[in-house]
Amino acid sequence: MSLTNCLNRHATATCLFSATQGEERARIYTLSYMTGLRKGEVASLTKGSFKLTGKSPILTVGGKS
Repeated sequence: MSLTNCLNRHATATCLFSATQGEERARIYTLSYMTGLRKGEVASLTKGSFKLTGKSPILTVGGKS
């Protein structure tokens, strides 16, 4: 399954990591390492999770329900 398909269907962590390789996968691992996010938390991110304008970037991750 492609990365786009995974993202369009609210990817599971398994789908996200199996659909990426090379530079894309390295970026996911770097994001996880730099933020402390777990695999499932990274998989839950959307465009709306990122606020890159302003003085400091903000990444919002939902908590457990």
